Amino acid sequence: MPGARLCSEVEWERAARGADGRAYPGGHLLEPDDANIDVTHGSELMGPDEVGSHPASRSPFGLDDMSGNAFEWTVSEQGGYILRSGSYQHDRKTAHLTDRSSMNAMVRDAALGFRLCAIPLQRR
Repeated sequence: MPGARLCSEVEWERAARGADGRAYPGGHLLEPDDANIDVTHGSELMGPDEVGSHPASRSPFGLDDMSGNAFEWTVSEQGGYILRSGSYQHDRKTAHLTDRSSMNAMVRDAALGFRLCAIPLQRR
């Protein structure tokens, strides 16, 4: 898609929380099966789930897995990269939509992913 890029933190958080300031995509609580976090499957079955496997982790704008499953790279307003959303290896506190962790862009891990943002092209 033309113009695709990593989302800024502001764009990502708005997409995840909606307009009502919720703590998690589905509201203010996160139960073990609402997102793919450390307690969802137990350590023997821990790993990424298919996108959309946890409907309670869908944002008010219809974006799947905005909490848990994989950390998502975003671009900080101050420069650098920030991880958002928690992962299958982390607890529900890390999956809170305000949680953020700075990270070196050279780090590689199966629990890291990304979501792209783009400004739609104007129709002629």
